[in-house]
Amino acid sequence: MLADELCVADDPQQAADNPRALMLTRGFNASDPADDVQVGPNVQFLTPTHPVEPEVRRAKWEAARPISVGDNVWRAAG
Repeated sequence: MLADELCVADDPQQAADNPRALMLTRGFNASDPADDVQVGPNVQFLTPTHPVEPEVRRAKWEAARPISVGDNVWRAAG
């Protein structure tokens, strides 16, 4: 699938590529999508959080919390 190009949602090649895509997503993101999750355009799953202590926050420390999306979820456009 390429950005800004239509694709068939149940394309066999996409299905074959999906396990690798999920592995890469888990390696780079803090999200863990479940089965049959559909995400519309411009949807954002944002995980950053920062310390509440001013000194630590000013030092630019931040963290990411995990996101868990259940089965059969559809997130519409952002």
